[in-house]
Order: sequence, then C-alpha cells, then structure tokens
Amino acid sequence: TLGAGYEAQSGFGVPASAAGPNMYDGTLKSLSEKNGYGFIVCDGTFSQYKRDVYVGQGDLPEGAKVGDLLRFEVSLNNKNHPKAAKVSILSSA
Repeated sequence: TLGAGYEAQSGFGVPASAAGPNMYDGTLKSLSEKNGYGFIVCDGTFSQYKRDVYVGQGDLPEGAKVGDLLRFEVSLNNKNHPKAAKVSILSSA
C-alpha cells in the first residue's frame, strides 16, 4: 500500500454520496496489463475493508491509467474482499 500519509494527502476516497450509497471516489494505484487487474486506493473503502480495492482490467473504462481519479461501486468477492464495478473516470492524471 502507499501508506496512511499518501491516503490522507490525496483528499480522495470519500463516498460519492450523490452518485449512490455504494459509490466511492479513489485513485487508480496500480494496473498490470500482464495480470489483467489493478488496485484503487480509497480512504473510505480502506477504513471498512483494511485493503485496497481490486479492479479487473475489463471493469476499467478504456484509457484508464495509474493516477486517474475514478468513481466506482464496491461489491465483495468470494473472499469478502472489495471489488470495483461500474467504474468511470472523473479526472485523468
């Protein structure tokens, strides 16, 4: 993870309440085209799940890149880990 200092400074990761109860804003932290997935850093989800949010490459909008601010919905996978869906780009890095 990037650590508490980064997350606190980012100003992102708060629930996007206007967009819906399970929608959050966070920053695409990593993306591996080789493995087909990445992670979103989000203070709001980290406080609940104590981990970054998994995002499959197929769930990312075309052109998404590390550092982009994203809005996403959270669901839990079969291990009860947070997984992003309905991902959109709010602003590019």
